[in-house]
Amino acid sequence: MKDNHLVDMNIHQTVRLSLVGALMLALASCGSDNRTPGRTFVPDMAYSQAYETYTKNPSFGKDSLGAVDSFEARLPVAHTIARGLLPATNIGDDKVLASYLYKTHYANTDSNYLASTNNLKNPFQPEKEVLERGKYLYTIHCMVCHGEKGLGDGSIVQTQAYPPVPSYADRLPTISEGQMFHSITYGKNLMGSYSYVLTTDDRWKVIYYIQQLVNVGPFAKNTATTTAAAPADSTATGN
Repeated sequence: MKDNHLVDMNIHQTVRLSLVGALMLALASCGSDNRTPGRTFVPDMAYSQAYETYTKNPSFGKDSLGAVDSFEARLPVAHTIARGLLPATNIGDDKVLASYLYKTHYANTDSNYLASTNNLKNPFQPEKEVLERGKYLYTIHCMVCHGEKGLGDGSIVQTQAYPPVPSYADRLPTISEGQMFHSITYGKNLMGSYSYVLTTDDRWKVIYYIQQLVNVGPFAKNTATTTAAAPADSTATGN
């Protein structure tokens, strides 16, 4: 009985000493200077060694073909496709795939600008979510020149910091959605390329939105349908 009592006392004493030790370590790590983080007990995990993008990293050696490849910036794994490079749907449609690989296969030439009418196809449907995304991006990247309604009266045009811009109502009926995509990807006339800020998906969504602004493309059909239905409604009301 006495032995058990001694064992319990030893256990309690060990626990108390452990707690006191942990408390002392915590206080030591905090330090008295609020401007310093205190002591770091696992510095390798807290402060990993950083390498510049194009410097050599000893963690890397030869690639799968035996060539020396020790750069910190890594190439994609062979036979893989980056997220967003291919469409989520309609992957079997060549005209849809062409826009996702456009710069790879089509240079910025007048002939490719004209050919884009037949080579490209919008992979999306003009649904609410698509148009909302298009409007959001248009407001950020396009409205400064083209204006809120696509009238060519953006803020930098009004201040004469930029030459007049054609209105969408005049310009869009004369070009295809493929030519719009080419222009956004490579730039056209005074407009620069926006492919560095707009993904392939986003470019198509912006195109739908600007088509909606002036009722061209798929939105022209909706307008025609509404116009044709109006007389029937009037006749029915008259009866």
